[in-house]
Order: sequence, then C-alpha cells, then structure tokens
Amino acid sequence: MAETATLLVADDDPAVRQSLERTLAREGYTVVLAPDGHAAIDRLRGGGIDLVLSDLRMPGLNGLELLREVKTISPDLDVIMLTAFGTVEEAVRAMKDGAVDFLTKPFQRAQLVRVIRKALERRALIQENKALQQRLDALLAQGAGDQAGGGGLHRRGGGGT
Repeated sequence: MAETATLLVADDDPAVRQSLERTLAREGYTVVLAPDGHAAIDRLRGGGIDLVLSDLRMPGLNGLELLREVKTISPDLDVIMLTAFGTVEEAVRAMKDGAVDFLTKPFQRAQLVRVIRKALERRALIQENKALQQRLDALLAQGAGDQAGGGGLHRRGGGGT
C-alpha cells in the first residue's frame, strides 16, 4: 500500500489503543500511541503527525480540549473523535470545534478506514492547493518584476486587416 501516513491515537483504554494500532498498522499506517491528551500534545509537538484519532472522554485533557489544542498547534491537522458514550450535543460541539468526523464505538473497521482515508485525502488536497498557490504567487511576483523591468509580455503583430 502506498500510504505511509502517521496517525496519532489518543485513548486512555490500553485495549482500544492496541486494537487500533493493530488495525491501522495492517492498513499500512504508522501509528503513534498516547494514553491521554497531554501525552498526545507532547507527541504532536514532535512533528510528523498526519491525522489524530482521539477518544472523547479521557482523564486530564479530554478529547474536546485535545481537539482545540491540536487546532491551535496545527490548524490544518484533522482530528477524528471516537467515543463509546457519544451524544448528539457532543458530536455537534466536536464538529464545530473542527473535528473532521465523530465515530461512536464500537465501529466497524471498514467505517474507520473509510473515514481515515477521506480525512487524509482532504489533507493531501489542502497541501497540494497550498503548494500550487505558492507557485502561482511566485510566478505572479516574477511577472510583476518583469513588468517593472520592461521585460513583460508584448503583443506581436500590428493589428490588422
């Protein structure tokens, strides 16, 4: 599989972390584990994370607080919230705060993989868009410099017939 994305999984339940690690590693992802929100922030600050999966209810820094911290540190990084006790209100709050999706445990492996792929595709498109925008800005700046120096584009021919 061509995907080598690094996923950060934050969940206080060791069995859930291990299960997600096995499932996601089989899908070809590199998985970084965090037992709580504070550890997730530490790992995130180390760089190299492409997507965060976070339990909603964790001691200390809960999932919504982690989501807000992630968006402060890396606004373009997507977060998928996971919970066994999700309410509509919590899902709405998470989405308003920037979560890309909200899955209720237990979820199907195929559903999880689909949501992850969609989030990673979105991230790739955003990165490609930014790269293209930078190239366009550089070309426009170069063109403006050419115009100022008299080296701009000129029409050929006289006009005619």
